[in-house]
Amino acid sequence: MAIGDALGVPVELMKWEDIRKNPVQDMLGNGTHLQAPATFSVDGSLAFHCEKQVE
Repeated sequence: MAIGDALGVPVELMKWEDIRKNPVQDMLGNGTHLQAPATFSVDGSLAFHCEKQVE
């Protein structure tokens, strides 16, 4: 789950047409939030936290 989240962070809030023209094919840095490559978002953090609560 975190890998998918990290792949999506650089293109978050971008127009679908722009993503289609230049699809994500690797761990990218910068992008919308100027984060380092492989950085996951608050969504990933929340998922990890929820998983720990279920254990």
